[in-house]
Amino acid sequence: MSEFIDPVRPASPAPPRLDAGALTQGKTDPGSAVLLPAVLIAVSAALGQLATMDVWHASSSPQGLCLLGAMFLCVLLSTHGTRAIVWSSAVWVGGISAQIATDVAFPAYLPLHIAYCLLLLPAARYLALPARGANPLQSSAWVLRFVVCCGLVLPLLIATMYWMVGGALGLPPWQTYWHSNFLAQALGFLLFVPIHVGLTHRGTGAGPRLSLSQVAPLAIFIALAATAWANLSSSAALAHTLLVVSLLRTLLVVLFLCGAGTAFLSLLMLTLGCLQVNFAEGEATTPWEGSTAVTVIQIGALVAVMGLLMMVVISEQWRHLRTTLEEADARMAVMAGQLIKVQEEERTRIARDLHDDINQSIAAVSIQLSSVRRQLPGPYQDSLSVLQWKLTDVSERVRQISHDLHPSILHFSTLASALESLCQSHSGPPRVTFVGCAETEDDLTREQKINLFRIAQEALHNVVRHAQAESATISFSTDAHLAVLRICDDGVGLPRQARRSRGPGLGVITMEERTRLLRGVLVLGEAPEGGTCVEVRIPLEESVFLGVDE
Repeated sequence: MSEFIDPVRPASPAPPRLDAGALTQGKTDPGSAVLLPAVLIAVSAALGQLATMDVWHASSSPQGLCLLGAMFLCVLLSTHGTRAIVWSSAVWVGGISAQIATDVAFPAYLPLHIAYCLLLLPAARYLALPARGANPLQSSAWVLRFVVCCGLVLPLLIATMYWMVGGALGLPPWQTYWHSNFLAQALGFLLFVPIHVGLTHRGTGAGPRLSLSQVAPLAIFIALAATAWANLSSSAALAHTLLVVSLLRTLLVVLFLCGAGTAFLSLLMLTLGCLQVNFAEGEATTPWEGSTAVTVIQIGALVAVMGLLMMVVISEQWRHLRTTLEEADARMAVMAGQLIKVQEEERTRIARDLHDDINQSIAAVSIQLSSVRRQLPGPYQDSLSVLQWKLTDVSERVRQISHDLHPSILHFSTLASALESLCQSHSGPPRVTFVGCAETEDDLTREQKINLFRIAQEALHNVVRHAQAESATISFSTDAHLAVLRICDDGVGLPRQARRSRGPGLGVITMEERTRLLRGVLVLGEAPEGGTCVEVRIPLEESVFLGVDE
């Protein structure tokens, strides 16, 4: 069975973190940089308020969802100073405009809005503020603090305030139901704030980019489910439940494909859709009626929110760990490239010293021995001749070591020629043959040549030491996009059990690292002749390797 070593792929740089203040960056007028987002925020707040008020105001039912306070909190979480004041005011202007448009008596709500601004939401901002520069959805502690503060304490205070002063302010009884207001406020915070946090931290929490083939089935499924919900009779409780479960399963798909912000946005739209469909044309389309239906939808949405929050924490932590691992892997690849660069430079220096210094010194000693030999009697001349022959052999070995340390043939020839020269220079068993192609100089970079040649050297060294082979073959080929180096032998191979128990040796690890730096794949498997086959496939493109100076 073959072993595959995947290439190292450097982590893609994370996109810059977006926040509400990003709109103010660049060469824009400071006034317009504050006022233009304020207009957009006011319009968004009005639309959000209209979407949540339309149902309960038209049907005289308890409010199912409240987004205004959550929008205000998101502004406080995003910015500070003048922008926070202007944009927070824009939220309330949009919300008040929606109330006026739906004929809700604004003066009755004014004290409640003031209490929102002055007492509750600023306190919630400091309780739920995420750590600077961190994605809060990765922190279980932050999510727990957020749920307690914005899903329990803050809605409890707001609902109690509505219940205590609503009658005195002249609000209708169905607008002061304590449990409905509590659930509506909790849903608003728990749904909308994670959307804001998830999208503003999309650089660390987003999933892969979506294609049309992924989005289209999800959109079609949601549309069909909504149509089926609207056309079901009020007695089909099981069918409604199954539809909701199916939609919640779809949320998990959205979570892993699009990230946390999009998943919570989908759940928000699902909740609004349930409330709207439930009171379509003033008639309930669920097995429950009036406030009971609203409460059931609220509780179901809260259960879905809590489950989605748990899944978000797990998925965001997993994504963060994966991103960290990829970044560490990329740093290791760069470090390995630098180490190999230093190694090649040191090998070049040693090879130059051996050739220019040691070998020249040996040659000078040999010349001096020749001069001395002519001055000595015959028996001594024979001894010096033997000594000269040994010096010549040492010089040849030094030259071969210098060539192995720095194959100068790669500077003026192709890799195929260098590999053929490597096979020809090998003496003794096994018999090594080369099968190659006449690739041009433009096919491979110098770094690719060096690393592929080193891999072939190491593989041939392993064959000589361990394979007990009679013959070995080095083959090399290229096409328009790929270069393939293969070293095969007919030896004993590497037993699978030994491979598992001892792990890869230093030579194999070195070959793996060089292959990774070339963005290639190393395959270690069995040769057709029964021995071992090492195959390296690299793309003919720029590698991670940092290069060796000429």
